Amino acid sequence: MTDVSATTASIHNLRPGTTYILEVTFHCGDKSSTSGPIDIMTELVPPATVYHTLVSAVSANIEWEKPRGQYDNIVVTLTDLATKKTTEKKTKELSIKFPGLRPATSYRVDVLTVKGPNESDVRSHNFHTAPLPPTGISVNPGANTANISWTYSDKLEDGSITFEIRYWEVTSRGSEDCLTVSSKTLETTLKSLTPGSQYMVQVKTVFQGTRSDGFKEASFSTEPPAVSNVQVQGFSTYADVSWRPPSHGKVKSYDILFWPAHNPSAKRKTTVQYPAVKGSIIDLKQGTKYIVEVKSSVEGRESQGGDRKTFYTVPSPPWIGNIDAAPDSIKLKWSRKEDEPDVTDAVVTYRIPGFTQKITERLSTRQPQQLLIYSLMPNTRIEGYVELVCGDKTSDKTNWSAATDPIKPGSIHVGCISETTANLSWADNGIAGTVEYRVDYKEKSGAKRFTKGTYVPNLKLTDLEPGTEYMVAVSTVIDGADSEARTTTEFTTRPGQPDAVKLVGSPAAESAPISWKPPAGVVDHYRLEYKTDKGEPVTKMIRGTESSYELANLIPGTNYTIALCCVRHKKETLDVPIITAQPDSTAILLSWSQYKGNAESFEITCQSQHDEDERLSVVFWENMGKSWTPEE
Repeated sequence: MTDVSATTASIHNLRPGTTYILEVTFHCGDKSSTSGPIDIMTELVPPATVYHTLVSAVSANIEWEKPRGQYDNIVVTLTDLATKKTTEKKTKELSIKFPGLRPATSYRVDVLTVKGPNESDVRSHNFHTAPLPPTGISVNPGANTANISWTYSDKLEDGSITFEIRYWEVTSRGSEDCLTVSSKTLETTLKSLTPGSQYMVQVKTVFQGTRSDGFKEASFSTEPPAVSNVQVQGFSTYADVSWRPPSHGKVKSYDILFWPAHNPSAKRKTTVQYPAVKGSIIDLKQGTKYIVEVKSSVEGRESQGGDRKTFYTVPSPPWIGNIDAAPDSIKLKWSRKEDEPDVTDAVVTYRIPGFTQKITERLSTRQPQQLLIYSLMPNTRIEGYVELVCGDKTSDKTNWSAATDPIKPGSIHVGCISETTANLSWADNGIAGTVEYRVDYKEKSGAKRFTKGTYVPNLKLTDLEPGTEYMVAVSTVIDGADSEARTTTEFTTRPGQPDAVKLVGSPAAESAPISWKPPAGVVDHYRLEYKTDKGEPVTKMIRGTESSYELANLIPGTNYTIALCCVRHKKETLDVPIITAQPDSTAILLSWSQYKGNAESFEITCQSQHDEDERLSVVFWENMGKSWTPEE
């Protein structure tokens, strides 16, 4: 009911889009009048909200709330905001699906209700189709970072496409918290990663907040943490390696890589398990420079840029070759293994007698492997050793010893040989007074050796055996060292005298037997010589085993002089015993050499050996001749 003075009235709580019949009644007292009926339809209203429930790269589901009131249809218009192309659909449902959309495109959807010719206002909603996912992904991890790159099939010109990168660490306990970064380019770098850990990474495309339906995923392991402070101690065929472990990150094992510096292709590897911090490498070549690198390892992945160190193995000792010696120098020669390429030097150390300080000389292995040590004294022994050098390593010592040649005494002369003595002399070659001579002598057939020393180049040997062969060697002695160079000779002493040489019985008319006692020592033969005063001597050689002989073919009544000597190696008895014999006669033949001086006569006296009173004297004048017989 409305006051009569009013000309308008409001009717509330009507339903939109509904036709109403309106009548207006006027009242005055008990009287009334009615105007109408009038048909009135309320306005249509759009859905209160429009939204999308599922948007992909090529389709979108659009939904809305049921509009209030009455309507015949709902008209939905989709507009591509980039191309302005529209698509209209009518439906009575509360949702509609638009297929065939463009990926990564902005759309506006307009929704209104329709009843007859009447339309409601428009309810609009903007959405974006999902972009296409990345088409490929690659990961290049480091220790604390990882470079992620991917490919995308569409254009990135307007900057509306971004990429969402999600990554997390995979552990034995499962996945850790997920971290997210974004990028407007086709790559990014993940930072603050844990070294030696396994990660998963996903890349999605984002357009205006709408993520791609698909994604690209990859797993990777970060580079293990690097070790530090690598230390190496090289030996002959092996080396000990130690290192400081990483202070953070994960490690399962350590790889020790090593190779000869001159041949990197010969790389080898030894693996030790965590938590070890040292290891050994074996089967190394001696005298070689090596490079060693220690890397951490996780699931077969090694740390990059491991700590490298250079070391050397101990070279093999050298071999001493021939040592050439001269009186004043020594030439030392040695050799080494040729397959030890990094041996650079040889060090020769020696000491000269009389000097306390050692002498050291260093030679390159590129030079001839020899050293001339000169200005030495003759017959001097020097001892030393040779070492080979490879980097900071030195081989075992190879000891050597050598002596300079002595100045060899000259040839030996043996003179004044008697039965028991011999005088030795030799050329001193200019060293007399500076050296001692050592004289060794022995019987040639005996074993006992005699040694005498002298500082002059001569010596008299005494107490020798008659008729004996002797061997003599003369050498020099310098600084107490005996020379190995000797001068030698041989000689034979004169044989001893035959003893008790005598006539055996009385001589016959033409013969006379003699006998003797053999001397000490060996006699090769006897030389028997007998002669008259004026005749030529007759010589007979008698075997050394005989001790008697009979003279034959003598002249009766003739005086003979008989001499018997021993012969040994052409040496004869010096003092030859002489006897006289007169076969079958009582006469005595006397003879003498020419008297030097003036004399008129000679007085000759004969005395009997048995009767001193039986004496006969005779005067012999110079002009009477030189012989006399008692009968005269």
